[in-house]
Amino acid sequence: MLNFVSEVAVIVDDPSAHLQPSISELESWNDEQQASFRQQIIANKTKATKRDNGRSFSEEALKKRTEREERRRLATKKLAEESNAEDISVSSLNVSRPEPDVAALSTQLSISEQPPAASANYIITIPAASEYQWYNADQATFTTIESAQKAGIWTYPSNLSERARCGVFRSLSAQGYFMGSGIKFGGDYLVYPG
Repeated sequence: MLNFVSEVAVIVDDPSAHLQPSISELESWNDEQQASFRQQIIANKTKATKRDNGRSFSEEALKKRTEREERRRLATKKLAEESNAEDISVSSLNVSRPEPDVAALSTQLSISEQPPAASANYIITIPAASEYQWYNADQATFTTIESAQKAGIWTYPSNLSERARCGVFRSLSAQGYFMGSGIKFGGDYLVYPG
């Protein structure tokens, strides 16, 4: 049971509180989102730069690395061509051949030949209370159960069983017990003294 007298809780009809935004409000919100994405991209690039700064390579080391990657690429290409030629000869003989070692092939691939990452990850923060410019809860907030029931927002308790549970909760709460959900233990409530 919600304690409306001490304003511990109020009911807000969120679908009614979100009004139709104007084009300027949507553009402003979109600009804020894009700015947030740009900040995240810059932060990720900065982090990657800091991580890679510890590995500064000389021109000679970069040249060797490029040559090594090229040799790996050519070896992989040659292996693929041999595999295709072997497929043709094997299929004409109708003989089964062992499957290639995928782990060995993947270690031969260079980093540049790996498939690209799926997409960049962005963090979208969803605040607990709406911060949209077009959100206005003034007309959709109810401070009493009666006003919420009259508006059709609050329907509990709607039958005899729910009214009985509500009465038990109210009685135990009035006696000073702390109430919690007893679903985990197969009951309606979990009752603690104090």
